[in-house]
Order: sequence, then C-alpha cells, then structure tokens
Amino acid sequence: MLLKSCLARSLALLAVGVLVTLMVFPALATAQPARGIRLLPEFTSIVIGREDDARLTVRVANTGKDGEFVDLEIVSPPSGWEARFSDFSFGLRGVYVAAGKEQEVTFRAKPPADAAVSDYTFDLKAITRDKQVQDTLRITIGIQAQGATAEKVQMVTLYPEVSTPAGASIQFNIDLTNQGRTDRTFELVVKGAPQQWTTSVEPAFEKKQISTISLKAGETKGVNLILTPNERQAPGDFPVSFTARSGSVQETLNLKVGVTGSYDILVTTPTGRLNADAVAGQESVMALVVANIGTAEVKGISFSSTKPDGWDIKFEPEKIDTLAAAEIREVSVKIKAPDKTIAGDYAISLNALGQRSSSTKDIRVTVSTPTKWGAVGIGIVVVVVAGLAGIFVRLGRR
Repeated sequence: MLLKSCLARSLALLAVGVLVTLMVFPALATAQPARGIRLLPEFTSIVIGREDDARLTVRVANTGKDGEFVDLEIVSPPSGWEARFSDFSFGLRGVYVAAGKEQEVTFRAKPPADAAVSDYTFDLKAITRDKQVQDTLRITIGIQAQGATAEKVQMVTLYPEVSTPAGASIQFNIDLTNQGRTDRTFELVVKGAPQQWTTSVEPAFEKKQISTISLKAGETKGVNLILTPNERQAPGDFPVSFTARSGSVQETLNLKVGVTGSYDILVTTPTGRLNADAVAGQESVMALVVANIGTAEVKGISFSSTKPDGWDIKFEPEKIDTLAAAEIREVSVKIKAPDKTIAGDYAISLNALGQRSSSTKDIRVTVSTPTKWGAVGIGIVVVVVAGLAGIFVRLGRR
C-alpha cells in the first residue's frame, strides 16, 4: 500500500514538472530542427510537345537554424534529354539558403527531337556541402503527340488597324496570356515592316526594349509594339505581323498600319539669299520658291506677309491650288515701300499656308532713295555754290 502511494506521488510530481517545463519553455515543444532541406515544386507532373522546353519553378527551403550551401543535382536524366537548373540565362549547380528562408530556381528540360510519346521521370536532388542533409523530388514530364498538347499563348489588341502620318510613331498595346500549364519564355518577332521603318517592343509602363518575355502558367502581361514609318514613306497600307513563340507554341497577331503621308512645305529663294533691294516709292520684284518636301500633296496654299506700315506686298500667283509631293513652284513677290521711306534695312516675313502645313521666311529689304531726288539735290547744291560765288565776286570788286 505504501509502495503504491509513493509511486502515485512520484508520477504526479513528474507530470507537474513536465507541465511546468512546457509552460515556462514552450519553445521546447516546437523546437526548430537543427538542419533541414526541402525541395518544393510548383508542379510535379506536366505534359509538353516534342518541340517544347519545359520550365518549372522549384523552391529550395532551409528549415534549419543555420544557413546552408546546397548543391543541386539531376540524378540520371532520361537519355537524350537536356536537363539543368537555371536562373534567368545561366545554369545553376548550387545555391545558398539562409536559415528559415527559400530560394527559387528553375528546372528546365528539353526532349530530343525523336522523343517517344511517353512519360519521363526526373529525380532532383538537393544536398548540403557536407553531404549530411538532403532531399529528393521526382518530376514527371509527359510527351504528347504533335497537336495534342494543350499549351497555348493568346494575344489581344483593341486596335489592330491604325493610321499615322509618315515619320510619326504609332503604338499597338498588346496583352499576352500564357494559357498553358508551363512557365514559358516567349520570343517576340516583328515581320512585314518596310526596311527603313524603326520597330521596338517595350513592356507596358516601362521604357526599355525587349525581345523576349517570360510568362508563368496562366499569367498575362502587356507589351507595346512601336512602329515609326520613314519620313519619306509614300502613303499606303502596310501589313505587319507580331509573333510570340516558345518551342512549338506560338501565336501571330496580324496588324495593319495605314500611312497617310507627311505634309510639309518649304518657302525659300532660288539662290538661298534672304535679302532683297528696293527703291522708295517704286515696285521691286523678287522670286520666291515653294517646295513640297513631304510625301502627300498639299492643297490650298495661300500667301501673306508681315511688313512695315504703309508697305505694299503682292504675290503672283496669289494661291496654289495643289502642290504634289516633291513639286516646286516659283512665286513672284512685288514689294513697294512708301515714297518717303528713309533709306536703310527693313525686315519682312513671307508666309505660305496650306492644308496641314505652313512655312515662313524672313527677308531683309534694303531700301534706297530714287535717283531723281539725288539729281535734284545735286542741282540745289550747284545753285547754292554759284550764288555764293557771285556774292564773293561782287564784294571783291568793292
């Protein structure tokens, strides 16, 4: 009886002690293991076509208390397959994972061209540098017959046909969706644009050129296709194709750019000199050249001038109905300064205004006085001199 009583008392004290220990030191009940490595896959089984490049995200997790250097291996991959770990554009053979953290790596596998329709297994292995802790993961990749794979990319744009003047940029906003079950990197290809056009592809809301884009399974991203026709491009409609492709998975978006031509006229003189001579009170004539340096005809060109008060400037002809691309016309400009204009240099502006285009040229006009007034002045001087001479003669006789 006494023995049973002592045993019961001891068990009770032991239970109390354990309970107190768990209450005071709760961390002991859920202590973190000293070391631990896990391979955590995004998917464990996928299906691709023979021409596809499988890409799977795998997380390397460190469940231990200290950071670990972890080597990555692919154990005995199927014959003919190209399999590796990578991060962006370079291969990986190992990573450092801090305590309680994860590192993402990409497992890539490409089948041989003659791969049979079947399932293929890949054993992935993560092991610490000292070979004491490791984990393995099996991935299954199935090869389907041509056309049987469900992998697909979709591209959508709201405005597949747009118009722009020559020399002006146009932008297509395109959404790409990876409708397959595999993360993919798509090559972006533009075809059909004339050779002298400039083309570029940018991520939506970013100013940098790209030639590829990575999409996770089910992910959608936007890109901007920017096309700039040459300034001398003749008007017309130009089909352009935009393709996203990854192995056998690809989609093409057919677009159309309508170039309306550029409207640009230039006013100058035949010799390039920007000065003219005029005589006060007399009409002088200078030649003006109007050239269409755009790619579309310009209609309804009229002329005007900015001039000093009292001046008269006329254009002949007063209007050009149509000026074709690369065409040049000569216009006579009749300039007349008022009679009492003081000799000197004066500034005028000659303006040509057409539909969608205009041009202005500043001219310096040097005005001189008429010759007859010079003769009159000389005559007055002669009379004055003669009169003075007569007076001196008379005074000298006295």
